[in-house]
Amino acid sequence: MALSRIKNNQITDLTIQGGKLANNTVTAGKLEDDLTYGSNLTITGNLTVNGATTTVSTTTTTVEDAIMVLNSDGSGSFTNDVGMYLERGDNTSVFMGYDGSATQFALAETDSAGTATAINITDYADLRLGGLTADDAIVATGNVTGGNLITSALVSAATVTAHQVRPHWLQQ
Repeated sequence: MALSRIKNNQITDLTIQGGKLANNTVTAGKLEDDLTYGSNLTITGNLTVNGATTTVSTTTTTVEDAIMVLNSDGSGSFTNDVGMYLERGDNTSVFMGYDGSATQFALAETDSAGTATAINITDYADLRLGGLTADDAIVATGNVTGGNLITSALVSAATVTAHQVRPHWLQQ
C-alpha cells in the first residue's frame, strides 16, 4: 500500500535544501524556537513581532513610510523619554527626542544605556542650523555668538558688547 500522507508526528527532523515546496507555500503549526533563513525573504502582508527586543543588523535600513510612530502603546500620563538613541562607540552617546521629565525636546549627550526608558542627560549637544524660526520665546543661557542678530521683538535682560556699533546706513 502506497503512503499518501505523512502525519506531523512522523517527522522528527527535516532539512530542505535546494528544493521547492508545492505552490511555494509553507504552512507550519510549530517551528523551532530559533529559526534562521539564509537568503532573501519577502513577506506579503503585515508582520507583527512580539518580544522585548527587535534587532536589525543591516548596513542601510530603508523605511518607505513618511511618518514613523514611536511609543505607539503609550497612554495615560506618560512621562518616559521618547526619541532616538545614537550609539557612538567610544564617544558619548546622544539622545534626540522628548525629555519627559522636562517636558521639552532635547538634543543631548547621555551616559544612559540605549535600553533605558529615562535618559540621563549629561550635557546638551550643539546644534547647527541654516536658520531658525520660533513662534514663542527663545531662551538662551550662555553666550550668543556669531554673525547678525535680527529681531523685531523685545530683547530684555541682555548685555550687548561690541568693539564698534554703527547703524547700517553709516557703514562703508
